[in-house]
Amino acid sequence: MPTIGCRVQRLRPGFEGAGRRHTASTIFNVVRGEGTTIVDGERLEWSQHDTFAVPGWTSYQHVNTSASADAVLFSYSDQPVMRSLGLYRTEDADPGA
Repeated sequence: MPTIGCRVQRLRPGFEGAGRRHTASTIFNVVRGEGTTIVDGERLEWSQHDTFAVPGWTSYQHVNTSASADAVLFSYSDQPVMRSLGLYRTEDADPGA
């Protein structure tokens, strides 16, 4: 669809991603695995079949808390709309701040 962007992320065991923020709002569905997403300093624990959202321009970081299993996240966002309107921005950010 031209208004919704979809993405699949595989987080290897022990993965700790860099903090990011962008103007697109994103909804994440946990396909498998378990972990934590730090959103503006708040820890969201998740596991298979959970759903959570990260509002636009909110800093976040994904962490796979498993030492032996991958985690898979499916996400969809309004990034294509933000890009077409010239409003999309992204930057490194500290999710604990």
